[in-house]
Amino acid sequence: MTADRASSNLLSRRRVLLGGALVAGLTAAGAALAPIANAASYVRPVRNPTAHPITAAWRKPGSWAAGYHTGVDIGCPVGTPVYATIGGDVRTGRANWGSSYGTMILINDDVDGSDWGYCHLSKRVVGDGQRVATNQLIGYSGNTGNTTGPHLHLERRPRYGGYGSDLNPNLWP
Repeated sequence: MTADRASSNLLSRRRVLLGGALVAGLTAAGAALAPIANAASYVRPVRNPTAHPITAAWRKPGSWAAGYHTGVDIGCPVGTPVYATIGGDVRTGRANWGSSYGTMILINDDVDGSDWGYCHLSKRVVGDGQRVATNQLIGYSGNTGNTTGPHLHLERRPRYGGYGSDLNPNLWP
């Protein structure tokens, strides 16, 4: 093998490795996330980002039990429609996540199998065992559980993952 060919092969292997890291994404701490098959499949759960901005980012340091924010908070008044970020199966209304999340919906993601928690809702319009599609209305934002005001808390965890096993929920384009 020539030196040029060996160099080209090494460069190709580096590109593949780097490409895999970019597809997987990295957490703030540098740990790899599960690969996202098609990030463009995800949609924002609350419309109009100008009127409903993110008010607390994922992994923001603070006084939460984990020492940081385990999801994203989207500021919105009580009764704002909430849509499924991705299609999947509604597994349970609370899923042992605890009462601090208030009224919630848990959806098991069709793309990578992770669990999405839509928390502090005022009302659910889907139930256990129901199949939902991406962008389907699933509930309305609220102020239930431990909150400082009305908002949607969106949290993503590995399937059946416990508190502090959170994954980046900012997957919509």
